[in-house]
Amino acid sequence: LGGIVVDSSGALLPDAKVTVRNVETGFAQMVSTGPAGSYLFSRLPVGAYSLSVEKQGFSTYVQEGLRLTVDQ
Repeated sequence: LGGIVVDSSGALLPDAKVTVRNVETGFAQMVSTGPAGSYLFSRLPVGAYSLSVEKQGFSTYVQEGLRLTVDQ
């Protein structure tokens, strides 16, 4: 699971804290975005997840309803 974090104007956001949490098991993992605003969770168990992005000076973004399956 990966992506790029940008603000409302489309500017890249480095050093943002991105957290995924399996809503069924409580498993959670956190990474920080790189200089280009990108993040990657390379190995996550299958299941339903929520994703949140936090950075000082910005509102927290939360996305619910992410479903990871085998070979996705």
